[in-house]
Amino acid sequence: MIIHWNKDHIKVVPKADGMGSVILYPGYTEIEDANWAKARGRVMDRIEQGDITEEWSKIAPEQKADFAIIKEEGKQYLAPAKLTDINRPRVKLVVEDTFHIGTLNKWLENETRQDVRLSIMKQLAIFDKNNAEEHKMAYASAMDKV
Repeated sequence: MIIHWNKDHIKVVPKADGMGSVILYPGYTEIEDANWAKARGRVMDRIEQGDITEEWSKIAPEQKADFAIIKEEGKQYLAPAKLTDINRPRVKLVVEDTFHIGTLNKWLENETRQDVRLSIMKQLAIFDKNNAEEHKMAYASAMDKV
């Protein structure tokens, strides 16, 4: 699930089963659905206050069993969104507000939209100090192909 934490510090959320924690970084972070399902109840007040925003995607009722966590809104079922579920132009804003390198690298592996991949590479070039030159070259090479 893609989570937006709108504070300028990390938040460690213990999972309800006592087996570890989930870490929220400023901006957007993608967290495994099963882990978020175990931590979500501990931060419901923050969700209700708007400090945490969850990204949801519509699913068919027969898909409910495929997800660790679902939400019902009226007759619609929602499941945790992945980056590929977020439409343009909003997806670019999500990428630009992501500062967790692990999340960006995961998205880069799974994203097929060329313009979104370019946005991810550009964000990695800004924040990944150790590999900044490599990402800049990949970004420049990709730009040549567009």
